[in-house]
This record gives sequence, C-alpha cells and structure tokens, in this order.
Amino acid sequence: MVEKIYRYIKEKNMLRQSDTVLVGVSGGADSVCLLYVLCLLKKRLGIDIIAVHVHHGIRGSEADRDAQYVSRLCERLGVKLETVYYDIPAMARDEHLTEEEAGRIARYKCFNSFIDEGRASKIAVAHNKNDNAETIIFNLIRGSGVRGLSGIQPVRGSIIRPLLCTQRSEIEAFLKEQGLEYCTDSTNLSEEYTRNKIRKNILGYAVENINEGAIDNIALAGSRLSEAEQYLDSEAKRIFGEISDIKQGEIILDNARLCSLPSVMRKYVLMNAFERLCGRRKDITMKHIESTAQLVDNDTGHSLNLPYGMTAIRSYDRLILRDEAKKEGAASYTADKIKMRVFEREKDKIIPKNMYTKWFDYDKIINTVEVRTRKPGDTIAFSGGTKTIARYMIDEKIPSDLRDELLLLADGSDIIWVTGYRISEKYKVTDTTKTILEVSLVK
Repeated sequence: MVEKIYRYIKEKNMLRQSDTVLVGVSGGADSVCLLYVLCLLKKRLGIDIIAVHVHHGIRGSEADRDAQYVSRLCERLGVKLETVYYDIPAMARDEHLTEEEAGRIARYKCFNSFIDEGRASKIAVAHNKNDNAETIIFNLIRGSGVRGLSGIQPVRGSIIRPLLCTQRSEIEAFLKEQGLEYCTDSTNLSEEYTRNKIRKNILGYAVENINEGAIDNIALAGSRLSEAEQYLDSEAKRIFGEISDIKQGEIILDNARLCSLPSVMRKYVLMNAFERLCGRRKDITMKHIESTAQLVDNDTGHSLNLPYGMTAIRSYDRLILRDEAKKEGAASYTADKIKMRVFEREKDKIIPKNMYTKWFDYDKIINTVEVRTRKPGDTIAFSGGTKTIARYMIDEKIPSDLRDELLLLADGSDIIWVTGYRISEKYKVTDTTKTILEVSLVK
C-alpha cells in the first residue's frame, strides 16, 4: 500500500524535496490513512508535514470526538496540528448554501490561507478511487461535459490527492492491518445527500451485481477522458488566442473562424472565452455553451443572456461576449474630452487624416453644433444623395449593440460626422471654404 502510493506521488509529480505539506485530517479512514502514509514516506520524499482539522460546528459531540481523536493521532505521529473552527450552519444561512457546500468552501478557504501565508506549499486531501467514481457518475447524471467526466484530478494547482490510486476497501484493510482506528461520520450513512445515494444505490449495486471491477473501470475511463480534455483545452487556448480581440469586459471572436471549427472545438473555444471573461467555469454549463455555439450560425442581431451578467451577441462577422458589469460600454466609442476650435482657412494647411480629428466648413453649419447619439429623422449626406442614419448604420454593418452609443456630430437633424466612420459630404472642406471648425475626440 505504502509503495503503491509512493509510486503514484512520483508518477504524478505531486511533491518536491523541501515541500511543506498541509494534510487535511477529518478523522475518517481516508484522511487517517493519508496522514499515516505521508508520515512513513516523510524522509524518502524530503517533506515536512502539518495537519489541519476543520471543526464545522455541526454534529455536536460527534464532531468534538473527531477533533479529539485527530489531536491524539497527531501527537502519536509527532505531527504539528492546527484545529480551525467554523460556524457552518450560520455560513450556509448567510450565503444561501447547503451545509455540505458551505463546509467544502470553508475547508478550502482554511487550507488556502496556509498557502497564502507561506506556511505550506502543498495541500494534501484524501480523495480515493471511490470518490472519483462517484464524482464521474454524479457529473454524468447532471449533464456535464468532458471535463466533468474526467473526474477528480490528482494534481490541481497546490492541491494533491495521493490516495486516488486506491479504493476505499484497500484503505480500510490497510488501517486494520496497521492497528489504526478512525472515526465514522454519521452523515455518510444518511441518504439525504446525493453522493451517499450514488455510493449505496448506484456504485454499490454496480460492484455487487454487474462488475466487481466497476470502480477501477470508471476511474480508468475518467483518466482517459482527462487526457482528451487536456489536449482539447490546449488546442482551444491556441485557437482562442488567434481569433479573439480582448477588451475590458468584452471579448470579440472572429465568427467566420468559429464557423470553420469542428463542433467540439467551437465549444471548447467558447468555454475558454467565458472563463477568460468571468474568471471561472462554475455554473457555465454545456447548455450555455451549446446555446452560444448556435449563435455562430444565426443571423446578426441575435443575443443570449448568460450567468454572471454575461451576454453573447451575434453581430455581422463577430461574436461578442460581454460582461455587462465590467464592459467599457460607451467609453469605447466616446471620448473623455471633446475639443473644438474655429480658425481661418490657410491654403497651405493640410486636412488632418486622423480618425478622431476632423475639419468641417464652419459657414455651412446652420444650428448650434451638438455632440449626441442618434435620433429619429437623422440623415447624412453623400455625393449621390442622403441616407437616414439608421440605414447608413445597417449598410456599414455597425453592430446593433453599438448604434445607440455611437457619438454623432449634429447640425439639427443633419449629421456632420459619425465618429469613427465618415463625415457628411455637405460639410466637407473645399477650395472655397473660408472658416474651419476642427473637432477632436480625445481619450
């Protein structure tokens, strides 16, 4: 058992010489086994160990019993222990979480604080093959993608799981052989929790009635899917870098390139984009990804509301993913300052080519110049006639979500300049122009 875990640690590159390993110890069989084995391997691995027990403030005297047992075990093994208390019922109420979810968040918050403070370099937790198989089945039932079906990863950042190579039955047999006791959490016997139902009614039935190697086979399938997931994700990141334009709170993707991708890669690129935009994948489901992928083939103007205040918008040759809380909004198309000056025309002065500085024939302006967004009835003059601003924006394929934000320089209902695009023929500087109005948009 010890050699099996040692080889797994080495195979997965979990630890380095001089690592300080925080071991989460609940007092249950898995965590007791993990702590004991790491203590046996401490010299071979060249590591230091610190144990942390999180008291959840639930299960009354049973939880106190667990804390006391962990304290005695660590004293016996010569391991430094820190016990941290959380009021999980209060946390669950305040955060609108289940106690199970609140407990998980609290544990990892506690563990990560040791990393942040430099007191540990790795966090060892005691998930085993059974946990992995249960996770894969749970994710399959709730409709996960390939990542969810890959199961629990042996290494994720600073978190390592040395017992993923072992089954629960092996762990219990090993502890019995070593004469080590452990605590049993009564909540693990209740079918109130989904995982317990999977453990007893699905996985247990499969092992007893279908294939006694079910746990190993499910874990192996997860490992194979994990390899496929890593490849697809790597390719998606590369493609995303080639076809994306990233702004504050907004990612613009080349729709034609997305269309050319195989369906599975299109979805992976979108998932990478969402993760880049909102910084997380949780609650972005395959349903959201597939709905967004369908926008790629839709007509321009279609949009989709997504978790965390994100929207997806199909706009001509682009797919726009936007975080409404972070987007620059009109700032991308307006200015911090608008400078105007009027001066006499000098024949030798060249008309500026700057996109955001324009000259106009001041004497042709009838009304007070306004800087505003579009209004009904606005028109712009061309050499062959006029167009409504609405028609012009459609013809120019200006994205629909930008049309009401785009700044216009207006003389009544006559548009002098669509900023960032074109100026009106009516107000152009000619050889007969005597006075010039210069307008500059300054970011």
